[in-house]
Amino acid sequence: MTAAGPDVLIVGAGPTGLVTALGLAQRGIRCEIVDADRGIATGSRALGISRRTLQILDTLGVSAACLEKGVPWVGSRSYYRDQEVFYLELPEEPDEAFPAMLNLAQEDVVRILLEQIDKTVPDLVGIRWNTRLESLQVTADQVQVQLDTLDGPTKMTAPWLVACDGARSTVRERLGIRLEGESWNTRYVIVDVRLHSDHPAERRAWFDPPSNPGSTVLMHRQPDDVWRLDYQVDDEEVDADNLVSHVVTRVREHLDHIGETGPMEVVWTSTYRARALSAPTYRHGRALLSGDAAHLIPIFGIRGLNSAVEDANNLSWKIAAVIHDRASDALLDTYSTERRAAAHTNLALTTRATLLMSPPTRGYELLRRALLGLVAEGHDEFCPLLNPRQTGTVGHPDSVLHTPSGSSEVGPGIGDVYPDARVCTAEGERGYLSSHLGRRTTLVVFADVPMPMDVPFDVEVVTITQKTRSHLENRSGQVLVDAGNTYTRWKVQPGDVVLVRPDGHIAGAWRYPDATAVAAGIARLQRKEAP
Repeated sequence: MTAAGPDVLIVGAGPTGLVTALGLAQRGIRCEIVDADRGIATGSRALGISRRTLQILDTLGVSAACLEKGVPWVGSRSYYRDQEVFYLELPEEPDEAFPAMLNLAQEDVVRILLEQIDKTVPDLVGIRWNTRLESLQVTADQVQVQLDTLDGPTKMTAPWLVACDGARSTVRERLGIRLEGESWNTRYVIVDVRLHSDHPAERRAWFDPPSNPGSTVLMHRQPDDVWRLDYQVDDEEVDADNLVSHVVTRVREHLDHIGETGPMEVVWTSTYRARALSAPTYRHGRALLSGDAAHLIPIFGIRGLNSAVEDANNLSWKIAAVIHDRASDALLDTYSTERRAAAHTNLALTTRATLLMSPPTRGYELLRRALLGLVAEGHDEFCPLLNPRQTGTVGHPDSVLHTPSGSSEVGPGIGDVYPDARVCTAEGERGYLSSHLGRRTTLVVFADVPMPMDVPFDVEVVTITQKTRSHLENRSGQVLVDAGNTYTRWKVQPGDVVLVRPDGHIAGAWRYPDATAVAAGIARLQRKEAP
């Protein structure tokens, strides 16, 4: 049989697929998700949720649930043997709506996203569990797939397909796309344990600890008294059959050594090797790769899940714009170029962290030992090399969608994500800019400067003033009052206009612009000719 197809077929019901589906559904696009599993995958998967990811999840209506369940970080510590050699504090920032990092298990994120789909867009998002993709054919105007279901084989067609089916992506394999990059042989065992402890939510890393001489141990607090330990294992130390039981014994030794002598219950174990790989392109006609299906990023630096959510956020508004005929099909080429560039930046950063955490050669091992020894002896100038670099967001400074600024002093960096800031609504409600941006294409106008043009119906206007609303009563669009450091954080002055993409990246910034300049910037963002 052949099933009537959706607007977009999504393969994979993990965070990448669900964020893509919610982003599309909020824009009126009908999606179908298929997944080979019987339900939510459990176990030791992604854990750290960045501030940028929380901003994106907020646009989908699920940030509050994530914050309620998750554990915000307070800092990061590194030890060389028994000596602390690095500490990074993550203080609260009054101009940011969200913490820098939140520990929340991937399965909880998936559960929250599924509940949001069921509550808000059940008519636009269908989910088929126990459904395996067997084959696909990409033509000029559609993608046809053969699915293996509990009810037998089914064919389905859709104008677009998004592969969110993870590191062993069936879609990627069927398309004949090979990942390129580096892999390391060092093995890590993840052990999630239930352990009551009063230690704060810090990322702790031990280099050459007594419990794992010559190697490393990482430790994170999760919700519900669960702690994650990543334990490095020398390839020659133990055979694969006895690996997990060997490491669980070592974990008990490590916990005893750091003073955590209470009872320990093993919740989950798994193994992994670090891989830094990317597909040569994320678009194959009407099929697109996203998340781990497009790239594999080492866990060191906590950029895997976070970069996948940014992939989904980038892609969903672009597919919707094409389907609604608000943008040229060429817009989807920029998904591949932008997110491949971001992946390569993330891979470079996490590869550097991997070389520190798991030196692949004797030479790198000696360099790490020398670095740690210098820091342990008080050479603080080397401490930044131990910074795990976990909270950075990668921009798109070279995107063809963006209008170069005539002056570096006007607005945030082109391609960067907008800076959050405190604002006040017309009704006097205090909040953050992140509650108002990152959903649609938006022109942010600073102060009581009239718009130089009539904006298209699908572009919002937000005016931010440092005064009261009274003199802007007749202004179209939303008016917000700066309640903090908006003008300073955005590097703007009265008269500036900034174009913000639906995914929150800055596409253009002008000082007292004319209608032609702004119209051209909007058209460029849609990959269309200016009117």
